[in-house]
Amino acid sequence: MKKVAVLSFAVAALVIAGAPAYAGCDSCKLAQTEDGWCDGCKVGFFDDVAIKSKKLFDAVAGKKVDPQAMKCPSCVKAAKQDSACDQCGVAFAGGKAYKSKVAQTLALGKAAQPDKLACSMCQKNSKDQGWCDNCKVGLVGNRAFKNKQAYTRAAAARKVLLAAAKTAETCPNCAVAMVSDGTCSACKVSFKDGKKVSDKSKDDK
Repeated sequence: MKKVAVLSFAVAALVIAGAPAYAGCDSCKLAQTEDGWCDGCKVGFFDDVAIKSKKLFDAVAGKKVDPQAMKCPSCVKAAKQDSACDQCGVAFAGGKAYKSKVAQTLALGKAAQPDKLACSMCQKNSKDQGWCDNCKVGLVGNRAFKNKQAYTRAAAARKVLLAAAKTAETCPNCAVAMVSDGTCSACKVSFKDGKKVSDKSKDDK
């Protein structure tokens, strides 16, 4: 009997040890639904993707905007249409401005409620991503898209975000470049659509 108790304790300890540091944190649960950052656990969330780098989180986080306070006519138009201002390099969605096109693409989706889904296919898709032909809706993380093209773009954007979150563990600057089609100032690597397009350190040789 003692052996069983010891074994059960050991299994429970392994489960706890393998769980994320933010598991069970109320602040994290709120951050997951609001694309926020938890100061206590030092982790942020965007479209249900856990981001442990504050630099990467800041790069994808949206900021509320007031179109009436904008001085750029192109930004005002883009904010009203949920599109991008090519002049300022800012994209808009749901009343927020994003410097990352990856983030704005995901933000165009509507908040999904997995616990209220009656369709079995949609329930399955809500665990990651997928399109349901019956309901004509695609789920990507915790967002829903009723347009298949928008869903396809969002699915690709989330893959980039997932890859960036992993890359941030070794180089946050590369991770930021991945979601913004930029260049890592440290590694001198440029990215387009989340993929490397050049290594300037090698090009300069």
